[in-house]
Amino acid sequence: MTRILFSVLFSLIFTSLFSQDYERAAGLRLGASPGITYRQMLGSDFSAEVMLLRQNHGSVAVLLFEKHRPVLLFDEINMNLVYGAGAHIGIGFGNRWIYDPYEPEYHKVRNNRLRLGVDAYVSLEYKMDDLPLLFSLDCKPYLELFDNPYSGIHLPVMAVGARYTF
Repeated sequence: MTRILFSVLFSLIFTSLFSQDYERAAGLRLGASPGITYRQMLGSDFSAEVMLLRQNHGSVAVLLFEKHRPVLLFDEINMNLVYGAGAHIGIGFGNRWIYDPYEPEYHKVRNNRLRLGVDAYVSLEYKMDDLPLLFSLDCKPYLELFDNPYSGIHLPVMAVGARYTF
């Protein structure tokens, strides 16, 4: 009987320690790649997030899967460490100068390219106790797969965010 009582108490404490007090959050992300975000909690410490961002001379849609952990350094402050990974797809806008040997000047040609890549995500988030607001400082490095002039790992892509939780 004491084992059952102990396991129930331990599971309740463990679940409340790592659970979020909101199910959805939507807001703005301002920084190196600004945009809008929407997060849906899938469990007590796991979420999926969709971001529509302007990055790398284009617009992308990002899907991230994230894990939430409390920051135990601050006991009285509701802070979480969020980390995860995902992918993005979008279109990039750019100009290319073409030289025609039979013309006296260069011609500017607009080209649109596919933006496809993988993303990582790390964030330090503060959830206000009295108001349904969440503030974050996050880093979202990404690897662009098919864009020759901008290929490679893009580090760091820092931003601040504000979300309304509901």
